[in-house]
Amino acid sequence: MFAVRRISWILAFAIFALCACQDPVVLELRWKLQPGEVLRYRMSVEQSVDAMAGMGDKPMHMTMEAVMRQEIRDVAADGTASVEVSYEAMRFSSDTSAGLNFDSTLEGADADRNDPEFRAMIGPLLDLRLRMKLDPSGKVSELQGVKEMLAAMQARLGKDGEERSVLAMFGEESQMKWLQFEVFPAKPVVSGETWKRSSEVRLPSMGTMTIKNENVLRGVEDHAGRPCAVISSTTRMSLAPEDSSATRMEIKMDGSKGEGTKWFDHERGRMLEAQQTLDTKMSMGSDKDPKDEVRTSMSITMRTLLLGKDDPAFGVR
Repeated sequence: MFAVRRISWILAFAIFALCACQDPVVLELRWKLQPGEVLRYRMSVEQSVDAMAGMGDKPMHMTMEAVMRQEIRDVAADGTASVEVSYEAMRFSSDTSAGLNFDSTLEGADADRNDPEFRAMIGPLLDLRLRMKLDPSGKVSELQGVKEMLAAMQARLGKDGEERSVLAMFGEESQMKWLQFEVFPAKPVVSGETWKRSSEVRLPSMGTMTIKNENVLRGVEDHAGRPCAVISSTTRMSLAPEDSSATRMEIKMDGSKGEGTKWFDHERGRMLEAQQTLDTKMSMGSDKDPKDEVRTSMSITMRTLLLGKDDPAFGVR
């Protein structure tokens, strides 16, 4: 059961990041951050896993939420911003028999309800201060502070191999992809035009996941009181498993496709909201005995939302 939960968490983290108008428009899509301003983003992932034979034959539902704070320290002449990143709050919930739940906003006796495993793992994340360089296209060109964060997490988790394998999903590669909400083309984009992006993430005990995104500019519409570029996206994922001799379980991804929409405030140069759904089918089992194979499907819904200065971390907005 722990292996299945861990795989679900890894997928949720790894794949952390992904309307209509009639008149053609041409937009220069660029991030336009200002020194001294603070951006707060709430990121949420909801995961539903189908019932699996041998795993209690009961569907599982998990929710992960995090509030990221970005303080703009400086902006160079070319528009590249120096940003300090921290996490204000995190919470997790699941309906599994283990009842793994965590909410960093709980205080006093209520905080005792938090799962100790998550408390040990998430504590260093809430204490960290990452420093990144974000260029106007949205690409993270530099990231500092991850090694210190991982060292603190490993010190709390100890030497258990299963626990330490979870650290990989918080590594520099994963963090950079998580912080890149969108990387835009270098030239202005015409409504109806598409651009593609591909990336790879190594997932512990699973293999290398390739994520391919295709985006298309649909036009401009009002969203949350602002004129926004509306971008629709499709995502496909594939998994190249690790050498089966080095793992106890062979994991295959039989199919994965996602669709989403992003609303980018092109005048002020920041993402206001992004939503995406992703459906994937997987099989897990021993390559030596096909009878041990377990098939399942996952449905994932992701949302990134720009919060106001005084909005609660986990409000209804």
